[in-house]
Formats: sequence, structure tokens, C-alpha cells
Amino acid sequence: MPSRLILDDSGLMLDATLAGMGWGYLAEQTITPLIKDGQLIQMLVDWMPQEAPLCLYYSGRRHVPAKLRAFIDLVRLHARKPSMA
Repeated sequence: MPSRLILDDSGLMLDATLAGMGWGYLAEQTITPLIKDGQLIQMLVDWMPQEAPLCLYYSGRRHVPAKLRAFIDLVRLHARKPSMA
């Protein structure tokens, strides 16, 4: 009977994928060096989004904590800058 390994930790997912235990759904910027080294290959490339949007979910409370507000402002500022690629 085949077994399943389901992980919610990207580090463990990477370790399991590198060990040949199956496929991992990982952030491209994390695994790019491993793809270039030939340690990993990309699967389902035709179905990959060309540029994944950055999403941030947070409580819609009226008073957002100062640290979270600063982070949100930083992300918005970065998202508006044209890509250097």
C-alpha cells in the first residue's frame, strides 16, 4: 500500500524532496540554486504562473500595530518599484 508524506514546513519539504521522497511545492527563489546545480528539476513548468503576486493577509482591524503597519508600507513601496530583471 503506498504511503503519503504531507508536510507544512518548507525546510522539511525541501529535505524530503532532495531525498527523493516525492515532489515539493517550494518557493522558486529558495530552490533556484538547487535547480542550477541539477539537484532538483522543475515539474509542470507550463502551469507555473509567470510572476506570482505577493499577498499579505492581516486583520482588518481599525488600529493596526505599528510594526505591522511599517511592514505593510514597506511591502507596498517595494511592490510599486519596477523590476530590475
